[in-house]
Amino acid sequence: MLQLDSVAKQETILRRLKASGYKLTPQRREIIRVLSEAYEPQNAQQVHERVAERFPGMGMDTVYRNLRLLAALGVVSQINLLSKRGDLFKLGGDHHHHFVCLGCDKIVCLDGCPLDNDSFSGADENGFTIVSHSFQIYGYCAECSKSHAATPAAPALTLELAPTPVPRSEPGKKAGSI
Repeated sequence: MLQLDSVAKQETILRRLKASGYKLTPQRREIIRVLSEAYEPQNAQQVHERVAERFPGMGMDTVYRNLRLLAALGVVSQINLLSKRGDLFKLGGDHHHHFVCLGCDKIVCLDGCPLDNDSFSGADENGFTIVSHSFQIYGYCAECSKSHAATPAAPALTLELAPTPVPRSEPGKKAGSI
């Protein structure tokens, strides 16, 4: 059962979407409902799985597009994990930042904003109008620190070489002859 504040949040977001000229499609409403019922941030795959229960034909691209739109409107917080899980999304674009564990993707909210007005001093002279910012600190939580070095190693690079093409034989010639 939805809590009253969850319903109120959904209605506030829907009004903001409508005021910004966006349609209030059933799929968009469902994405907002799923996020409002989630106790912790969700990745796009998790949102898609829940939405697909009511809209089985809805594709991942629709989920991604709507999550990005909601983040751009400031009604959803987007947290970049730098992992295969992808970004996480949380309803409520309240201004806060995160510590993100590179080992287990644990997220801890930072108190306050480490950026002050001086951090943005070059924006005006460079013609930038700031509408938002995001700030994450990446490292290892206490548990993961036990199994990782203090400084993360550079990711290993893997080179895959394409197989050497075998020359195709022309009619009347044996394969491999020139």
